Amino acid sequence: KMPLCQAGHCQANEFWHKGESHFFKQLYFRNAKKEFVPVALLVSPIFVSGHEPESAVFIFRDISKEMEAEHSKSEFISVASHQLRTPLNSIRWILELLAKGDLGKLTKKEAEFIDEAHTSVVGMNKLIDDLLKVSIIESGRFPYNPECVNIKETFNEVIASQNYLAKAHNVNVVNEIPEALCTVITDKAGTRQIAECLIDNAIKYTIKGDVTVSARPSQNDTLFMVKDSGAGIPPENQDKVFEKFFRAENAATMHTGGSGLGLYIVKNIIEICGGKIWFDSVLGKGTTFYFSLPNKK
Repeated sequence: KMPLCQAGHCQANEFWHKGESHFFKQLYFRNAKKEFVPVALLVSPIFVSGHEPESAVFIFRDISKEMEAEHSKSEFISVASHQLRTPLNSIRWILELLAKGDLGKLTKKEAEFIDEAHTSVVGMNKLIDDLLKVSIIESGRFPYNPECVNIKETFNEVIASQNYLAKAHNVNVVNEIPEALCTVITDKAGTRQIAECLIDNAIKYTIKGDVTVSARPSQNDTLFMVKDSGAGIPPENQDKVFEKFFRAENAATMHTGGSGLGLYIVKNIIEICGGKIWFDSVLGKGTTFYFSLPNKK
Protein backbone atom coordinates (compact mmCIF):
# COMPACT_ATOMS: atom_id res chain seq x y z
CA LYS A 1 0.00 0.00 0.00
CA MET A 2 1.49 3.32 -1.13
CA PRO A 3 1.48 6.06 1.60
CA LEU A 4 0.31 9.13 -0.36
CA CYS A 5 -0.06 12.80 0.37
CA GLN A 6 -2.74 14.28 -1.87
CA ALA A 7 -4.75 17.47 -2.14
CA GLY A 8 -7.42 17.49 0.53
CA HIS A 9 -5.72 14.95 2.74
CA CYS A 10 -2.18 14.40 3.95
CA GLN A 11 -1.01 12.47 6.98
CA ALA A 12 1.42 15.29 7.76
CA ASN A 13 -1.42 17.76 8.32
CA GLU A 14 -2.90 15.52 11.01
CA PHE A 15 0.23 16.05 13.14
CA TRP A 16 1.03 19.74 12.82
CA HIS A 17 -2.62 20.74 13.31
CA LYS A 18 -2.37 19.02 16.70
CA GLY A 19 0.88 20.89 17.45
CA GLU A 20 3.07 17.83 16.98
CA SER A 21 6.29 17.36 15.01
CA HIS A 22 6.66 14.16 13.04
CA PHE A 23 9.18 12.45 10.73
CA PHE A 24 7.93 10.28 7.87
CA LYS A 25 10.56 7.86 6.58
CA GLN A 26 8.70 7.35 3.31
CA LEU A 27 5.79 9.08 1.61
CA TYR A 28 4.86 9.48 -2.04
CA PHE A 29 4.11 12.81 -3.74
CA ARG A 30 3.08 13.39 -7.33
CA ASN A 31 5.49 15.72 -9.17
CA ALA A 32 4.86 18.10 -12.08
CA LYS A 33 5.19 15.18 -14.52
CA LYS A 34 2.46 13.36 -12.54
CA GLU A 35 4.97 10.74 -11.43
CA PHE A 36 5.00 9.40 -7.87
CA VAL A 37 8.21 10.37 -6.09
CA PRO A 38 9.31 8.81 -2.75
CA VAL A 39 10.34 11.39 -0.16
CA ALA A 40 11.31 11.59 3.49
CA LEU A 41 9.38 14.36 5.23
CA LEU A 42 9.91 16.27 8.46
CA VAL A 43 6.98 18.44 9.54
CA SER A 44 7.09 20.85 12.50
CA PRO A 45 4.36 23.25 13.68
CA ILE A 46 4.97 26.99 14.02
CA PHE A 47 3.53 28.78 17.06
CA VAL A 48 3.29 32.56 16.73
CA SER A 49 1.14 33.23 19.77
CA GLY A 50 -0.91 31.08 22.07
CA HIS A 51 -1.06 27.30 22.13
CA GLU A 52 -2.51 26.69 18.67
CA PRO A 53 -0.14 26.26 15.70
CA GLU A 54 -0.68 28.78 12.91
CA SER A 55 1.41 27.11 10.19
CA ALA A 56 4.13 24.51 9.74
CA VAL A 57 7.54 23.91 8.21
CA PHE A 58 7.78 20.99 5.77
CA ILE A 59 11.25 19.66 4.88
CA PHE A 60 11.27 17.21 1.96
CA ARG A 61 14.10 14.96 0.78
CA ASP A 62 13.94 12.89 -2.40
CA ILE A 63 14.90 9.31 -1.46
CA SER A 64 14.59 7.76 -4.95
CA LYS A 65 18.30 6.89 -5.23
CA GLU A 66 18.37 5.48 -1.69
CA MET A 67 15.41 3.22 -2.49
CA GLU A 68 17.03 2.05 -5.73
CA ALA A 69 20.23 1.19 -3.82
CA GLU A 70 18.22 -0.61 -1.14
CA HIS A 71 16.33 -2.57 -3.81
CA SER A 72 19.60 -3.58 -5.51
CA LYS A 73 21.04 -4.67 -2.18
CA SER A 74 17.96 -6.76 -1.37
CA GLU A 75 18.04 -8.38 -4.81
CA PHE A 76 21.73 -9.24 -4.39
CA ILE A 77 21.12 -10.76 -0.95
CA SER A 78 18.20 -12.78 -2.29
CA VAL A 79 20.13 -14.17 -5.29
CA ALA A 80 23.30 -14.85 -3.27
CA SER A 81 21.33 -16.60 -0.53
CA HIS A 82 19.51 -18.86 -2.99
CA GLN A 83 22.81 -19.76 -4.65
CA LEU A 84 24.43 -20.61 -1.30
CA ARG A 85 21.57 -22.81 -0.13
CA THR A 86 22.17 -25.71 -2.54
CA PRO A 87 25.86 -26.39 -1.74
CA LEU A 88 25.26 -25.91 1.98
CA ASN A 89 22.40 -28.42 1.96
CA SER A 90 24.68 -30.89 0.16
CA ILE A 91 27.42 -30.40 2.77
CA ARG A 92 24.88 -30.83 5.58
CA TRP A 93 23.55 -34.05 4.03
CA ILE A 94 27.08 -35.50 3.69
CA LEU A 95 27.98 -34.56 7.27
CA GLU A 96 24.80 -36.21 8.57
CA LEU A 97 25.63 -39.40 6.66
CA LEU A 98 29.13 -39.38 8.16
CA ALA A 99 27.79 -38.72 11.68
CA LYS A 100 25.37 -41.67 11.41
CA GLY A 101 28.21 -43.98 10.39
CA ASP A 102 26.63 -44.76 7.00
CA LEU A 103 30.00 -44.20 5.30
CA GLY A 104 32.08 -46.06 7.85
CA LYS A 105 32.76 -46.10 11.57
CA LEU A 106 34.26 -42.92 13.02
CA THR A 107 36.75 -42.43 15.79
CA LYS A 108 35.70 -40.25 18.73
CA LYS A 109 37.87 -37.36 17.47
CA GLU A 110 36.45 -37.62 13.93
CA ALA A 111 32.89 -37.61 15.30
CA GLU A 112 33.64 -34.44 17.31
CA PHE A 113 35.03 -32.65 14.23
CA ILE A 114 32.01 -33.65 12.14
CA ASP A 115 29.63 -32.51 14.88
CA GLU A 116 31.33 -29.10 14.98
CA ALA A 117 31.19 -28.81 11.20
CA HIS A 118 27.51 -29.78 11.20
CA THR A 119 26.74 -27.13 13.84
CA SER A 120 28.49 -24.49 11.71
CA VAL A 121 26.57 -25.50 8.57
CA VAL A 122 23.25 -25.39 10.45
CA GLY A 123 24.16 -21.91 11.70
CA MET A 124 25.01 -20.75 8.17
CA ASN A 125 21.70 -22.12 6.87
CA LYS A 126 19.88 -20.19 9.60
CA LEU A 127 21.71 -16.98 8.62
CA ILE A 128 20.78 -17.49 4.96
CA ASP A 129 17.13 -18.08 5.90
CA ASP A 130 17.14 -14.88 7.98
CA LEU A 131 18.74 -12.85 5.16
CA LEU A 132 16.08 -14.14 2.75
CA LYS A 133 13.32 -13.19 5.17
CA VAL A 134 14.77 -9.69 5.54
CA SER A 135 14.98 -9.37 1.75
CA ILE A 136 11.34 -10.46 1.35
CA ILE A 137 10.14 -8.13 4.12
CA GLU A 138 12.01 -5.08 2.85
CA SER A 139 10.84 -5.63 -0.73
CA GLY A 140 7.22 -5.69 0.50
CA ARG A 141 6.73 -9.29 -0.66
CA PHE A 142 6.16 -10.94 2.72
CA PRO A 143 2.96 -13.00 2.34
CA TYR A 144 0.17 -12.27 4.81
CA ASN A 145 -2.49 -14.99 4.70
CA PRO A 146 -4.96 -14.62 7.60
CA GLU A 147 -6.62 -17.81 8.78
CA CYS A 148 -7.84 -19.40 12.01
CA VAL A 149 -4.69 -20.31 13.93
CA ASN A 150 -4.62 -22.40 17.09
CA ILE A 151 -2.13 -20.23 18.97
CA LYS A 152 -1.76 -22.51 22.00
CA GLU A 153 -1.01 -25.48 19.75
CA THR A 154 1.47 -23.42 17.69
CA PHE A 155 3.39 -22.41 20.82
CA ASN A 156 3.28 -26.01 22.12
CA GLU A 157 4.83 -27.25 18.85
CA VAL A 158 7.59 -24.63 19.06
CA ILE A 159 8.26 -25.44 22.72
CA ALA A 160 8.53 -29.16 21.87
CA SER A 161 10.93 -28.44 18.98
CA GLN A 162 13.21 -26.47 21.35
CA ASN A 163 13.09 -29.00 24.17
CA TYR A 164 16.74 -29.99 23.60
CA LEU A 165 17.87 -26.39 24.03
CA ALA A 166 15.74 -25.95 27.16
CA LYS A 167 17.26 -29.09 28.72
CA ALA A 168 20.78 -27.91 27.88
CA HIS A 169 20.12 -24.62 29.70
CA ASN A 170 18.15 -26.28 32.51
CA VAL A 171 15.14 -24.12 31.64
CA ASN A 172 11.50 -24.97 32.33
CA VAL A 173 9.19 -23.66 29.57
CA VAL A 174 5.48 -23.32 30.44
CA ASN A 175 2.60 -22.47 28.10
CA GLU A 176 -0.09 -20.64 30.09
CA ILE A 177 -2.17 -19.48 27.12
CA PRO A 178 -5.76 -20.28 28.18
CA GLU A 179 -7.78 -22.78 26.17
CA ALA A 180 -10.44 -20.12 25.55
CA LEU A 181 -7.88 -18.12 23.54
CA CYS A 182 -6.77 -20.98 21.32
CA THR A 183 -7.98 -19.55 18.00
CA VAL A 184 -6.81 -16.25 16.56
CA ILE A 185 -7.23 -15.09 12.96
CA THR A 186 -3.71 -14.26 11.76
CA ASP A 187 -0.90 -15.50 9.50
CA LYS A 188 0.07 -19.02 10.60
CA ALA A 189 3.63 -19.13 9.22
CA GLY A 190 4.37 -15.65 10.53
CA THR A 191 3.02 -16.49 13.99
CA ARG A 192 5.22 -19.58 14.17
CA GLN A 193 8.30 -17.52 13.27
CA ILE A 194 7.41 -15.05 16.04
CA ALA A 195 7.05 -17.87 18.57
CA GLU A 196 10.30 -19.57 17.47
CA CYS A 197 12.38 -16.41 17.80
CA LEU A 198 10.97 -15.18 21.12
CA ILE A 199 11.09 -18.59 22.83
CA ASP A 200 14.56 -19.39 21.43
CA ASN A 201 15.91 -16.04 22.72
CA ALA A 202 14.25 -16.50 26.11
CA ILE A 203 15.84 -19.94 26.55
CA LYS A 204 19.30 -18.93 25.26
CA TYR A 205 19.58 -16.00 27.66
CA THR A 206 18.38 -18.00 30.68
CA ILE A 207 20.57 -20.42 32.62
CA LYS A 208 18.61 -22.56 35.08
CA GLY A 209 15.35 -20.68 35.22
CA ASP A 210 11.86 -20.34 33.77
CA VAL A 211 10.27 -19.19 30.53
CA THR A 212 6.53 -18.54 30.56
CA VAL A 213 4.23 -17.93 27.60
CA SER A 214 0.85 -16.35 28.35
CA ALA A 215 -1.92 -14.31 26.71
CA ARG A 216 -4.98 -12.25 27.54
CA PRO A 217 -7.72 -10.77 25.34
CA SER A 218 -8.90 -7.18 25.08
CA GLN A 219 -11.63 -5.56 23.04
CA ASN A 220 -9.56 -4.95 19.90
CA ASP A 221 -6.61 -7.34 20.15
CA THR A 222 -4.97 -10.22 21.99
CA LEU A 223 -1.87 -9.54 24.06
CA PHE A 224 0.85 -12.22 24.22
CA MET A 225 3.75 -12.36 26.68
CA VAL A 226 7.00 -14.35 26.63
CA LYS A 227 8.69 -13.93 30.01
CA ASP A 228 12.10 -15.25 31.08
CA SER A 229 14.17 -15.09 34.25
CA GLY A 230 17.44 -14.69 32.37
CA ALA A 231 20.23 -12.18 31.88
CA GLY A 232 18.13 -9.20 30.88
CA ILE A 233 19.08 -6.49 28.40
CA PRO A 234 21.55 -3.73 29.41
CA PRO A 235 19.71 -0.35 29.67
CA GLU A 236 22.11 1.31 27.22
CA ASN A 237 21.22 -1.33 24.57
CA GLN A 238 17.46 -1.37 24.93
CA ASP A 239 16.67 1.26 22.28
CA LYS A 240 18.55 -0.80 19.65
CA VAL A 241 16.98 -4.21 20.29
CA PHE A 242 14.87 -4.25 17.10
CA GLU A 243 17.61 -2.96 14.80
CA LYS A 244 19.18 -5.14 12.09
CA PHE A 245 22.33 -7.07 13.12
CA PHE A 246 22.23 -5.71 16.68
CA ARG A 247 23.24 -7.96 19.57
CA ALA A 248 23.34 -6.83 23.19
CA GLU A 249 26.73 -6.50 24.89
CA ASN A 250 26.05 -9.37 27.30
CA ALA A 251 25.22 -11.73 24.38
CA ALA A 252 28.92 -12.15 23.57
CA THR A 253 29.88 -12.93 27.16
CA MET A 254 27.18 -15.65 27.30
CA HIS A 255 28.49 -17.18 24.02
CA THR A 256 25.03 -17.23 22.43
CA GLY A 257 25.01 -17.52 18.66
CA GLY A 258 22.86 -15.42 16.40
CA SER A 259 22.88 -12.96 13.52
CA GLY A 260 21.08 -10.11 15.23
CA LEU A 261 18.25 -10.37 12.69
CA GLY A 262 15.67 -12.34 14.68
CA LEU A 263 13.93 -9.50 16.54
CA TYR A 264 14.10 -7.22 13.49
CA ILE A 265 12.24 -9.91 11.50
CA VAL A 266 9.76 -10.53 14.32
CA LYS A 267 8.94 -6.83 14.68
CA ASN A 268 8.26 -6.51 10.95
CA ILE A 269 6.10 -9.67 10.82
CA ILE A 270 4.02 -8.48 13.78
CA GLU A 271 3.50 -5.07 12.16
CA ILE A 272 2.53 -6.72 8.85
CA CYS A 273 -0.06 -8.70 10.84
CA GLY A 274 -1.37 -5.41 12.26
CA GLY A 275 0.13 -5.74 15.75
CA LYS A 276 2.84 -4.18 17.92
CA ILE A 277 5.79 -5.47 19.96
CA TRP A 278 7.62 -4.04 22.98
CA PHE A 279 9.42 -5.31 26.09
CA ASP A 280 10.37 -4.74 29.72
CA SER A 281 13.79 -5.84 30.96
CA VAL A 282 15.83 -5.66 34.15
CA LEU A 283 19.50 -6.53 33.89
CA GLY A 284 20.22 -9.77 35.74
CA LYS A 285 16.53 -10.47 36.43
CA GLY A 286 14.95 -11.20 33.08
CA THR A 287 12.96 -9.87 30.15
CA THR A 288 9.32 -9.94 29.08
CA PHE A 289 8.44 -9.44 25.42
CA TYR A 290 4.89 -8.35 24.69
CA PHE A 291 3.21 -8.46 21.32
CA SER A 292 -0.35 -7.84 20.22
CA LEU A 293 -2.36 -9.31 17.32
CA PRO A 294 -5.65 -7.68 16.27
CA ASN A 295 -8.92 -9.53 16.80
CA LYS A 296 -10.05 -9.90 13.17
CA LYS A 297 -13.50 -11.22 12.45
